[in-house]
Amino acid sequence: TGLQRTAQVQQSTHLGVAWGDRSGTGTGGTFEWVDTNTGPLPTLEVWMGVWTPQVHLFSSNWRELRTLEASFHRLTGVAGYQIFYFTDNMVVYDVIRRGLSGSPELQKLVQSIKLHELLSNCKLDAVHVPGVTMIE
Repeated sequence: TGLQRTAQVQQSTHLGVAWGDRSGTGTGGTFEWVDTNTGPLPTLEVWMGVWTPQVHLFSSNWRELRTLEASFHRLTGVAGYQIFYFTDNMVVYDVIRRGLSGSPELQKLVQSIKLHELLSNCKLDAVHVPGVTMIE
C-alpha cells in the first residue's frame, strides 16, 4: 500500500522547483528555490550522473523514478517547502500523485520518496510536462 500523509505542511512562502530527466547513459536534476513574496532565490542546484551497466537492465520508468529519488534525497533543510517536480514521464507523475505502484521495483522507490517527504516535512508534487515542452 502507499504511504498516507499524516502531517500537513503549513502554507509556505518557500517553493522548490525541480526538473529531472534520465537518458540511456545518464541522469541529472536541477533545483531552483523561490520565495513567493520576492521571487527566485539566487540558488540554483544542478547534479548529474552516469548509469552503471547494471542499471541498464531496469526499465526506463524505473530510471526516471530513480532520478527523482536521487534528486529528492539530495535535499536537506526543506521543512515547510512545497516542491514541484517536473517530469515528462507519465508513470512517474502518476505513482507520485497516487503514492503507489503495481510494480514491486517502482514501489520500493515510491516508498523511499514518500518516506523522505514525511521525514523532511515538505510536500512533493509531480507535474507532468510533455517531452517536447521539456526540451524547449
